[in-house]
Amino acid sequence: MVELRHPFDRHAPTASTAVGMLHYAKLYYMDILTSRFPQQSVNLDLSRDSDMWDDTTVWLQPNARLDLDRPLTVEEVKQTLKTMAKGKSPGVDGLTVKFYVANWAAFGPALVDIYNEVLVGGKLGKGMTHGVISVLFKKGDKAEVRNWRPISLLNVSYKILAKALARRLSRFLPELVEKDQGAFVQGRSIFNNIVTAIETLEVVQKENLDTAILLLDLEKAYDKVGWTFVLTTLRKMGFSEGFCACIIDMYTYSTSSVMINGHLSARSLRQGCPLAPLVFVLQLEVLLNRIRKHPNIRGLRLHTGEECKVKALADDLLAVSENSVSSLAALKGVMLEYSELSEASVNWTKSVFLLPEQFVLRVEWGMRRVEPGEEERFLGVLISLQLEMSTQGLLLQQRIAARLKTWEVTWHLSLLGRALVANVALFSILWFVSTVRELATGIIRAVKRLVGRFIWKPRARLTEGFISKVAMDTLSFPRSKGGLGLSDPARRNQAQLRNWVAKLATLTSREHWVGTAEQILMSEWSLSRPQDVWDCFFIPSFHKKRLKSRFWEPIRKAWNRLPPDLQSSPTTKDEVLMQLLFENPAVTDRNGHPFKADGSTGSFGQAWVKRGIVRISDLWSKLLGCWKPPADIKQQLRGLQRVEENWRHLIQGIPQEWRSLLGPEGVDPEDTWYVPDQAAEPGMLWKVKVILPSGFRRIERWRCESPANVLTLVEQDTIFSWSNPSQARVLEVRGRSASTLSLTWVGRLPLNQLCVDPLAWSWSAGAGEEKALRIGEYSVAQGYQQLSRKLKSPAQVAIPRWQAIWEEDLPDAEAEFERLWESLSNLPNGKSL
Repeated sequence: MVELRHPFDRHAPTASTAVGMLHYAKLYYMDILTSRFPQQSVNLDLSRDSDMWDDTTVWLQPNARLDLDRPLTVEEVKQTLKTMAKGKSPGVDGLTVKFYVANWAAFGPALVDIYNEVLVGGKLGKGMTHGVISVLFKKGDKAEVRNWRPISLLNVSYKILAKALARRLSRFLPELVEKDQGAFVQGRSIFNNIVTAIETLEVVQKENLDTAILLLDLEKAYDKVGWTFVLTTLRKMGFSEGFCACIIDMYTYSTSSVMINGHLSARSLRQGCPLAPLVFVLQLEVLLNRIRKHPNIRGLRLHTGEECKVKALADDLLAVSENSVSSLAALKGVMLEYSELSEASVNWTKSVFLLPEQFVLRVEWGMRRVEPGEEERFLGVLISLQLEMSTQGLLLQQRIAARLKTWEVTWHLSLLGRALVANVALFSILWFVSTVRELATGIIRAVKRLVGRFIWKPRARLTEGFISKVAMDTLSFPRSKGGLGLSDPARRNQAQLRNWVAKLATLTSREHWVGTAEQILMSEWSLSRPQDVWDCFFIPSFHKKRLKSRFWEPIRKAWNRLPPDLQSSPTTKDEVLMQLLFENPAVTDRNGHPFKADGSTGSFGQAWVKRGIVRISDLWSKLLGCWKPPADIKQQLRGLQRVEENWRHLIQGIPQEWRSLLGPEGVDPEDTWYVPDQAAEPGMLWKVKVILPSGFRRIERWRCESPANVLTLVEQDTIFSWSNPSQARVLEVRGRSASTLSLTWVGRLPLNQLCVDPLAWSWSAGAGEEKALRIGEYSVAQGYQQLSRKLKSPAQVAIPRWQAIWEEDLPDAEAEFERLWESLSNLPNGKSL
């Protein structure tokens, strides 16, 4: 830092000395980090004079409260220390994580005793709670202090306690924080909120809705929030006084100094820690709950009856509001109330909104409008209402080119080293955006050329040519197979996009992005029911159709390129009822051909699917235990010809063993899971262990624990009256250790209400693979590997050349080549190659 302007006084002179810059920085951080109400006690209950907390109705469960309050153990703190990054800068005492790890046996127990004293009302030493705020440049004018990001350097002794408490609290955070918040909560994904924003903009634009999407800037909210507000929130959520006292000691009595160019200011400020993000998310939930439940704030209404009103990633807020004075005024009123109570504030001049071109925002708050044809960054991805060509890909290409300049001095690296740099430092720039956006062919080609030049001619300028000695596809194979393990951005992008369909099979609960997707695709495919959208991804005639959606068309293309090719045979009544009627190899006409849904002459499947007859369950009456009469089908398909004849052909085309299983003589196998009446037994599942000759069933009763839907055995029982409850899908999930297994109830819904059954569809095993890949087990890495199967391996490329040289066949050469490359890849030092 060379110079710094006064943060508030434009007429003050610019500081260029260390003392002057420290003074200006201190003034700025004192303003944002110290309370506007210093006279307020942290024990003041703000909820007595405000109903802001009335919409927050979740509480910490008693067992969770006890777990947070129990004393720390030496082993627990030791495990916490092991999870902490080793290369971080230390605090003012200079003691690093490595120091504590190496000397844990000497003073670990004494340190744990100090921590436990704090948990029962003791105080941390002043040295432990003092930190240093170092500043890191972001972008813009370097003389403007607001363009420098504050980084807190904390003593490791303090961070160990904060990390231990954070690890405890993180287990219970998913129960206290709704899925609209995508940050700092286990199991949450930032991409779900990004996709919701993209889809919401598509719906608003396509349906021409007078609805505004607002990107609100909470100015330094993470630093400004008042601890009186935080502690009121914690107490309202059921946290104990002991835990709150610990928070008070760790935060309200802590101090920091500002460091600029190696110089420290005097003590004055407070700072964050590993626990702070979780506490911040908890207090922000009060605001989000207020917006969600406010009757006058009207968001985007989905077909499920839900309203999408707000999404957040820490303090980055996206609000969706009907463009009316009443709705927008209610939204601003909530924001102002939150600002007044919490001391955080909305910077309206930095906030923006998107609205269809023909509408005008009904209020004037100083927000900037994102015009049609413009893009705005949301959580790292450019979004817009109406744009033919995005500049996102070009920006990524420019970032990679700029990053390459910093690696120009590393031309001395080995070929393997440059390949590693390409993966970790260059291609990795793409992966965040490529999760939700298709990378244009031209961008991929340009990026590959940049990387290829770095691999083969690292000292060359960007305008110089180079010769690729080996094809990029060959280099993408692992080192053990003769390649360099170089990533292929095109295949990776395709695997990432396909994951949006595959992940539907393992959702723990429905989210807004699923509802908005159904709304978009239902319109695209002219369907009458939203739930049929996901079945269409398994009907070739539908997933081959081009879509207009800018988000879902790339996903459809990626899915259509390699859809699952294996379908599991049903073994239960509900599994039979979920089978597709059309383009299902198991359901055929008298000539053995599946019933088409492509709209061709003589086919009727497309019209039936569009009117809501997709699965066998659409022809079956579960209440009556028989096929629905033709009259009911005709009423649903009014206007179509030959309905009764086609109905008869479909039923005859269903395999006899499936029809028998549906009949009164059909019985589901033992170990099948069922959903009992949730009004009588909420959150419970039955697992049938034995079916007695009398028809009675011996069952195990399992309780489902939110939010991961993990099952716990409660008791065994006998059911005397069987009312044909719906089946549930339960999966075994492996924990972090290979020996840890848990049972989870997929979606916490009956099987027939899941978007995709995780066990129904699979991809055939490739060469060298032991088993087929089920859709519920899909990952981006496995999808990438699937797309590599059609490529020629390095051995397959090399063998014809060697055969031409030796003028003879080399039948076992492929195995020999791979053994050679595997042995080379196991050498201890890659540079020696």
